[in-house]
Parts: sequence; C-alpha cells; structure tokens
Amino acid sequence: MTFYIINRLRHYREEQVYDDIPQWLKATVEIMHDKTQFGEHALENMVRLSAKSQEYLTRATRRYYSKTPMQIINEIRINFAKKQLEMTNYSVTDIAYEAGYSSPSLFIKTFKKMTSFTPNSYRKRLTEINE
Repeated sequence: MTFYIINRLRHYREEQVYDDIPQWLKATVEIMHDKTQFGEHALENMVRLSAKSQEYLTRATRRYYSKTPMQIINEIRINFAKKQLEMTNYSVTDIAYEAGYSSPSLFIKTFKKMTSFTPNSYRKRLTEINE
C-alpha cells in the first residue's frame, strides 16, 4: 500500500498546475490523453491538434510545463501503461504497443527511466501490495 501511495504522491507532485496556461495548450494536452492520439504519430498529432507550429508548441510546453512535447507524450503513455499494468493481465509487449511504443524494449527503457521500475517489477510490487 505504501508503494502505491508514494507513487501517486510523486505523480501528483510532478504535475504542475498553472492558471495562466493558454486554453489551446490545455485542450491540446487534454486531448492527447485519448489513446488514439498517442500512437506512432503522437508528436504530429499534438502539433496538428494545437494548430501551431512544432517550434511554437515546443516553446509553449517548455514555458508552461517545463517539458518538451515528447516528454509530455511519454508521460501520458507511461501513465496509461501504469493503469494497464494495475488493472489488466495484458503482457508487457501488448501494453507497449497499446501505449504507442514502436517496440517493447523502447517501452521498457522509457518506463524504467520514468518510474525507476521495469514494467514487470512495477506490476509485481502492486500485486504484493494488494495481497
């Protein structure tokens, strides 16, 4: 249970809320949470949804979120994957592709970089907590 709470608190702390974020940027990031948007062409989708140039979008995300568009996309993908690991028995490979990664190895590397756990160890810890 402690692992779960600490993980949620860390996620909450990492999400910064700004009242001055432009509406177009909030809407773009919100729409990117739709699974159909964060697949193989996620960056192109994000640029298209924003109706801005990639350079302008990058400047805006850096200014308001302190992240690049790809960092935001990867965060969305990893959060999606965490939910899949928590709520399903899908294989890591299936979750990797469903989360929009081109290969399971890239997914595992990104997951570990962002969470300090491999997907399997993350799932195992959750299972141990819930028993």
